Parts: sequence; C-alpha cells; structure tokens
Amino acid sequence: MANIPEGVLSRDVGCDLFSSCLNCPLARCRYDGRDPWSARERRRRDRAIARARQVEGATTGEIASRFQISTRTVRRVLAAERVAG
Repeated sequence: MANIPEGVLSRDVGCDLFSSCLNCPLARCRYDGRDPWSARERRRRDRAIARARQVEGATTGEIASRFQISTRTVRRVLAAERVAG
C-alpha cells in the first residue's frame, strides 16, 4: 500500500485481488514499485509499433523516435510481434 500523508482522506478500494488494502494478506502490495497500468500501456504501444512498421513502412529509427524508445526496444517488439502474429 502506498504511503499516504497523515491527514489525507482516501478510500480503501483495494485491487483486483482483494477488495481492501487494509485487509490484504499479501506481504507486499502488488503495485509497489510499478505502475499498475504499465503492462496495458506497453501492449498498446507494441501493437502501435507493429502497425507503424506494417502499415506505414516506418523504419526502426523513425519508430524509436516517435515512441521515444531505443532502436533495440523497437527490434525486440517487432520480433515478439512476428512470433505472436
């Protein structure tokens, strides 16, 4: 559970595993140290990268610049999309 400053009101809405953070049996919150939406955003980005290559014919460098990632990441994503697709 994130550290919330004292005196700040917040709702205990839990997560998809448990309905209450205060009653969660996990020793460490599943969201500590990472953004809970990052996996979803990464999948969306990866699909957009594959479309940029397939539909637009964008180069690895153009894609890297557009998404502000390294060319190595672009190559990794495209290789994974070829395997999955």
